[in-house]
Amino acid sequence: MIPVRLTLLLIGAILLVLLVLGNPQPVVLSFLFWRGSFALYEVILGGTLLGILFTIIYTGHVRYILRIKQDRINRRY
Repeated sequence: MIPVRLTLLLIGAILLVLLVLGNPQPVVLSFLFWRGSFALYEVILGGTLLGILFTIIYTGHVRYILRIKQDRINRRY
């Protein structure tokens, strides 16, 4: 039996591939004084990778804080 996480990962990867293949048109990104022209699939992939990176950093930080709290609780008793 396939685990739920693997199934969700595969579904997400398939959806990402479909989005990438269906969006080759160029778009212009503007941020403050910077402007750049990219293919829409590059923007989608970049946003996905940044989202994955921030999620890994956030969950790691939360686990660290919970571990510190648990250590403090264990020291009291």
